[in-house]
Amino acid sequence: MSGIMTDAVTTGLSHSAKGAFLAAGAGLTFSFYGLLFRLLNEAGVWHIILFRTLGIVPLVVLALYLVHGRKLWTVAATGWRAGLIAAVPLAAAQILINLAFAETTVASVLFVTALVPFGTALCARLFLKERIEKRVIAGMAVALIGVTFVAGSGIAQGRIWGLALALTAMVSIVVYNLVLRANRDVEMLPSVAYSCLMTAGVAFVMLISTGGGIGVAAHDFALIQLMGAGSLGAGLVLFTLASRLRSVAELSLLTQIEIVLTPFWVWLGVGEVPTLTTLIGGVLIVLALIFAVAPGFGRWRAGGGVVR
Repeated sequence: MSGIMTDAVTTGLSHSAKGAFLAAGAGLTFSFYGLLFRLLNEAGVWHIILFRTLGIVPLVVLALYLVHGRKLWTVAATGWRAGLIAAVPLAAAQILINLAFAETTVASVLFVTALVPFGTALCARLFLKERIEKRVIAGMAVALIGVTFVAGSGIAQGRIWGLALALTAMVSIVVYNLVLRANRDVEMLPSVAYSCLMTAGVAFVMLISTGGGIGVAAHDFALIQLMGAGSLGAGLVLFTLASRLRSVAELSLLTQIEIVLTPFWVWLGVGEVPTLTTLIGGVLIVLALIFAVAPGFGRWRAGGGVVR
């Protein structure tokens, strides 16, 4: 059951189409994270991880209420084991991506995490026995070429440690995707809240143990809340809802719209003009998404079922 929240924005669409729109919406909201990160003045990585929890957790509770009403606590309690299992790789990914942003370029991190659809597709085929359509595989191949153009210059200038962190984050996201799909009949939204509480605990310990203090300026605090509830939190909620409606391979591909939009927001926000290679890569990624996804829209509105 997608519930009130998904029905409100996707009335008249099939399950498959709802999943597509929710996943694309997740990619859109994720795309603002890099810009917000660069707009921070003094806050460090552990401040970000600690304080964004204040925005994400209430958002998850609200989403659960919109979907399940007063039954939200019963629903959350029913699938708590699966939620905790999923929360572990998600928490790891959240920490590792922020550390990677601090160690190397945003483009480098995006390039590595853009490999998520490939890792997800392979693991879903191996462990969940999900079928992958040839057009999706072809779209992924073209998208990889596009991402190479987008992030090629960043990779050349990035440091090995930052890339290693991003690679580990990518693996963590793949594991999270698989756990979501394997438990698609269980409400997995609580896993987002669990992961945030886990990361907040780690961040608090790190800040106290290093003597850095937990205080941040009002400007940075506001940006961190936008990063939490407005970008990461909303994106994770949308992606988690979509995970029960389409295969993880296709969902991961749809969210790669983030790779196209992030440089655009950075250009608008801080005046960093995308290079020609970035624009070429962005066009290739958009074409890959259209090629992989567009042929299915007719079937979706006609009532295509959930991909099992």
